[in-house]
Amino acid sequence: MIISLQRVQYVERCLAVVNNQGYLLNGFPLCWENEITYTGHPTILNNDLDTKLEISANTHGNAPYYLVGHYSINDDTSIVNKFPKLIDDVALLTVVPADDIDSDGKTEMILGLTFSGSSYVWDLDGANAKSWPMYQHDPQHTGTYPSVNKAKNPSFEIDSGIDFYPNWSEEDSIANNNKPDGFRSTSNGILDGNIKYQGYKSLKIITNNDRAYSYQDIPVEYNKRYRVSGYVKTDCSDNNCYGTILSECENINHQPIWDYNTCKLNINPINIRRLYNDNDWTYIEFDVENNRQDAKFLRVLCYNTPGPLPVGSGVVWCDSFNVIEIPRGGGIGSPIFLKSIVQGTGD
Repeated sequence: MIISLQRVQYVERCLAVVNNQGYLLNGFPLCWENEITYTGHPTILNNDLDTKLEISANTHGNAPYYLVGHYSINDDTSIVNKFPKLIDDVALLTVVPADDIDSDGKTEMILGLTFSGSSYVWDLDGANAKSWPMYQHDPQHTGTYPSVNKAKNPSFEIDSGIDFYPNWSEEDSIANNNKPDGFRSTSNGILDGNIKYQGYKSLKIITNNDRAYSYQDIPVEYNKRYRVSGYVKTDCSDNNCYGTILSECENINHQPIWDYNTCKLNINPINIRRLYNDNDWTYIEFDVENNRQDAKFLRVLCYNTPGPLPVGSGVVWCDSFNVIEIPRGGGIGSPIFLKSIVQGTGD
């Protein structure tokens, strides 16, 4: 369960988990038939021995018994071991707090206040609860758990000789050669400290009636979905020059598995975003899926004039690559292209 891309809400007598595209995750909504209402809001925490977060949710039974059931739910809608917790002495709840209140490195769950004036505290097997990072992103003060960027050296800042992929012989790991560590770049792909979207450097690819690229092969898992994004800027000398971000599907030997219908880590050719003589930084984003067990790497490329002849001349810059895993649900849609960004030209 990728909490950073989900929101959890109650729908009548059901608990719904929805991804950022508005699709219900498999198995949801999860519904209870015997309880009349739900009390408070769901809590996100790790209740068990795995590394994932679970959803903690309350149900409230019929009067006069007011039996409260506290459930902990996995991302596949199964109930966590040792749950639910059933109590008949609890007043109406608004939320179930969780924290490491005894400093043992594990989360405790606090349930109360009870009619008798006491509270219940349970030791859980999971690690510490995570605080929700509020007050960011927009005026509604929404927040997300940060997703892990699977790309190494994504902003092309590092040229100190770091070997990010020891088992990949083609990546650059030579110090101070003006090429980004962790990428394979053609001879005309170099670092640029003057024009960049953010940070101190970007990748600059120059062509003269030719095509050029820089790419990184990122390990991926079968049946997982990924979102690829980054920023591109172009300064083309003719109409045959353009820049873009692409993805390709690679096997365990870093050899391509061609065709979009064969491997959906290849971006669909009809959805390639081409930028011609674009003086501003433009954000590109698209989703891909690993539908093959023999596909082991997602190749993400900054490309100057890919595709068939003719080729052109000009300059393409790329910066701030981001590759994250996203929850399943819904189809793979067309790339999302956002507004252009005013370029950074140095301090």
